[in-house]
Amino acid sequence: MSLNFEAFARLRPLMPIQALVEAAGAAWKAPAPEDEGYVNYKGTDGMPVCGAYLDVENRLHKICFYRSFPGELVLEEVYIGMPVQAALDARPGMRPIDGSEGDEWAQRNVAVYRETNAVGDVMELRVRDGRLLAIELSRPGLTAPERPYKYADPRLTRAYNIVPGALAPLPATTRGASWHNGWCLGQPPGITTAQWPLSNTYGHPLRHAFTLRIPEDYRVHGTAYVALSLFVDEQFVELKSLVQIPGLPPSSGRDGMPGGDGRAEQPQLHPCSYRMLDALGCEYVALWLTETEFAGPLALPPGMAGHPQLQGTPEPGWRLGRSAPDWLLRSQPDMASYMEGLARPVAIEEREDPNAGKPAREWDHENQFSGYVPAFSDEGQALGLDRLHAMPHHLGGTMIPVQGYPPFSPYYFEFGEEFACFNFGGGVGQVDLEQMKIDWACG
Repeated sequence: MSLNFEAFARLRPLMPIQALVEAAGAAWKAPAPEDEGYVNYKGTDGMPVCGAYLDVENRLHKICFYRSFPGELVLEEVYIGMPVQAALDARPGMRPIDGSEGDEWAQRNVAVYRETNAVGDVMELRVRDGRLLAIELSRPGLTAPERPYKYADPRLTRAYNIVPGALAPLPATTRGASWHNGWCLGQPPGITTAQWPLSNTYGHPLRHAFTLRIPEDYRVHGTAYVALSLFVDEQFVELKSLVQIPGLPPSSGRDGMPGGDGRAEQPQLHPCSYRMLDALGCEYVALWLTETEFAGPLALPPGMAGHPQLQGTPEPGWRLGRSAPDWLLRSQPDMASYMEGLARPVAIEEREDPNAGKPAREWDHENQFSGYVPAFSDEGQALGLDRLHAMPHHLGGTMIPVQGYPPFSPYYFEFGEEFACFNFGGGVGQVDLEQMKIDWACG
């Protein structure tokens, strides 16, 4: 670890962030908004060594030294691993905490002592098996930054199931009532061929996964945008990775580059286009569509056969139709539908879900501010929320990720990989409609 332990041991409350940056050295990484100003450092064994909290003015609020911190470094006359009686002799002002907080620590076989020093800092010693387990220094009264989406959004009171129907021919224009809420697979509506997103990795057109009419209470990018089209890069067939085609937009955030003809150059960019990456670097592009675009004719993907950088490279699986490899057609039989003009219309149904408007988080201490109830917690099962596991495609409400909870807003769409031939390793994915981020985890 590149951490400067001696410099870290000299950190004290009210010091500026730069002191922490210098002590962390190459290990420095600014806390994410979700971390509420907290940074921590672990050893090669994965155990925490030390950490710090910053306040809203980027000053040190609290410094933490854990049992893996070097015991030879003395901190205010005490050190990690010090016998408790020696520590109390060195800090005679220390007093054991009592009440419910003391009881909680006692359940973990930890005794806690505190004192306030001459400059107003609170020093806390945690003891287990007769020796100092952790040391903390903090300054009361400082304000920590709050993570986004900490509280429930009172404007959002409904959640919706998204239910795919059977494969059917997708009309190019004048789509009837069965297509009113959108569709999985097929082609997107209302955009030009030049606006069809291309892959930064492979150069080919991205696959249209779904277009979904978004209920009014989830239209977070303005009332003019009523539907969302999501495109995804190749997730099954091994393609040749190319050097980024000149002019293609970078793979992060909202697209904002000038357009081309969608073939040998960069496509024109849709005015409300977001390019996203998942944890493995796979690209997705989301387009927010107006009512006119959603009702518009189906778009045709750009023909890339003449592009000099794509000569001799295989086509993405979705463009192979029945010529796709047998293994792909067996595992993803719907993939052939793209070349057959088929799609699955979707229904949108309001569902009973007490978690609508409440950002989903993993831990009780995070959910206490919003009132979110995890589906498989004791309270969630008492409320029957575990039944929602059978309804994997939904807007908002109770999130049921396969692994951890992403730090998303309550305005999100969760969907299983079967929703539109995704490859999530048997898991589910989520798109945050407000932050325009994507996450998924395998089963």
